[in-house]
Amino acid sequence: MKLIYTSLRDFMAALVGERRSFDRPVLVSLDEHDQLKAVGFITREDLALLGLRDHVAVYMPQSINFAVNS
Repeated sequence: MKLIYTSLRDFMAALVGERRSFDRPVLVSLDEHDQLKAVGFITREDLALLGLRDHVAVYMPQSINFAVNS
């Protein structure tokens, strides 16, 4: 029960808390034809440190993952 509570508390703080960090939702394509997408949140804009200049870091919550078929 403690694990569930702390996970939900941290997730909600990231969404609506004072130090909100999940404020930029994005749709992430999961297949090569762009038909299956999942909701994620941009967590870092600059991945140049890893040599990925044109990429961003996206957090995809698995417990509340929503996918849309367009």
